[in-house]
Amino acid sequence: MSLERHKYKAILLVIASPSNYYNKNKKVMMKFMNNHPDIKTFFIYGRVPKSSVPHCKHDLFFDCSESLRPGILIKTLMAFSYILKNYDFDYVVRTNISTFWNFEGLLKVLNKLPKKNCLAGRVEKHTFITGTNITISKDLVKYITQNTNKIRIHRCDDVELSQFFKRELKTPYIRVKRCDLFVKKFPLRRRDIPKKFVCYRLKTPRNRLMDSKKMKRLYQVFYKKNPNNVINK
Repeated sequence: MSLERHKYKAILLVIASPSNYYNKNKKVMMKFMNNHPDIKTFFIYGRVPKSSVPHCKHDLFFDCSESLRPGILIKTLMAFSYILKNYDFDYVVRTNISTFWNFEGLLKVLNKLPKKNCLAGRVEKHTFITGTNITISKDLVKYITQNTNKIRIHRCDDVELSQFFKRELKTPYIRVKRCDLFVKKFPLRRRDIPKKFVCYRLKTPRNRLMDSKKMKRLYQVFYKKNPNNVINK
């Protein structure tokens, strides 16, 4: 494939795997994740049967184990190499399939971030950026793919992705706030959903299928009236 001419502000890489819960979330995300001209989204899988997940032309399947460690980190690095070869972009946002995105909010944040040596997201205990929203500038994506021999491959993916750049380049963390919707109550009313956040982490204790309902509700709030979620200029 030759390099696509269009330049994206961000490419989202969504860590995914086959399960009833994740497949429900994906069906909601497919309604909006590739509707914005400045953002392109891919769903990232390891070695899984293609028939086990809802079909999407933006699925990427890589020849690596579908596992927490080291599978997520390996398929993330393979996805980095793929998009560098095939697309032009300013940032990569590495996320997962249980995080909902407000693209208008994301673009506002990206427009304020540095174009180089940028590592941003929800910082956990001052030590790493959580895997729900790791934003990395293109130059850093190039650097890590050219230095995979220096990666500690059996560490948790978000810890190693963050600390790799700290070790190698002394890259500072830039904090981007995330909204955690862990509460059990449903339905979510509009006034219960703060609109100022870039992304929303869904993790209801002992009831992950409830999160799929929350994702549908967030889709109704953010995208139903404006399916492209394009900022009015």
